[in-house]
Amino acid sequence: MTDNQSDCREAEAPGARCLWMQRGILAAVCVVVIGVYACVAHCRIPISGRMSAPDNYYNLLVQGFRAGQLSLKRDAPPALARLAASSQLQNESGALG
Repeated sequence: MTDNQSDCREAEAPGARCLWMQRGILAAVCVVVIGVYACVAHCRIPISGRMSAPDNYYNLLVQGFRAGQLSLKRDAPPALARLAASSQLQNESGALG
């Protein structure tokens, strides 16, 4: 088997048994792939998390684009707004450079 030929060429019945084995393996692989796709489609695994459609990230991004901004159409949490205000004060006072 060092001459790059498979055992199918050396078989007693040329091609009959080997052809059935190759087709059987191909059929088994196809059944597994189709089974995985069917399971994923049947289970309906959410790709974007458990959010509802209006709160989906891409829908919020489209709403932001339609409103004329390049970000989500959602207000920042209060803690983040306070953090932004404190960093702005530090920049104005020259603490960072």
